[in-house]
Amino acid sequence: EKYLANMSEANSDSNTGALSLKDLVITSTTEPFVPEIDGGGIPFSSNDFVPAAAATTLASPAIPAPSSIPVTVTKSSRITASKNVVIPTDCFVQLFGDRVFIGISQRQGKIGNYLLCQADPSQVKPKSYDYEIVNLLGERENPLLSVFARRIAEVIVQTFPPMEPLTLVLGISLLNGDSVEATAAQSPPVFRSIIGVVGNLYVEAVNKANR
Repeated sequence: EKYLANMSEANSDSNTGALSLKDLVITSTTEPFVPEIDGGGIPFSSNDFVPAAAATTLASPAIPAPSSIPVTVTKSSRITASKNVVIPTDCFVQLFGDRVFIGISQRQGKIGNYLLCQADPSQVKPKSYDYEIVNLLGERENPLLSVFARRIAEVIVQTFPPMEPLTLVLGISLLNGDSVEATAAQSPPVFRSIIGVVGNLYVEAVNKANR
């Protein structure tokens, strides 16, 4: 019943065309999933799936190795757009072995647009990078989304120049419409503030990963 309830909630979110940050950020748990045999109500453990010869080697139910869980940092900010307008903005940074996943949302933690940005060391200009941006999902008419992806990738390679191409996945949802808040949310001051927040989160994530 709990599983069905979670699926129902996930389907409800998918109908809105957006996912919550809490659904995207990967977290770990030490509580194993213990299903029950249909009708009998008898719980069983992960050892029931292991041959008898190997079962004795399992001291506890299998859980993900710490090295397989990405480093994650999050921050909820209230960004001042003008004297009377404050934009609540949620951001997170996740460091994977082969890519960086960054989320930005001005819509109560919901994300509806995904972009892929590849930054490759230039073969022509030393210490320069060539950028390629692809819109994976969501609106394609707003050029500001690509500007966010490009600028965030620039901040990353300028802060910690990678030896290999950088792969950045950006999930982003900005306020839109004709309201004062929506107009302010996409203004240059807010843009610079968000880039600053994400840049600081990236540095925090790298420092956390290197501890």
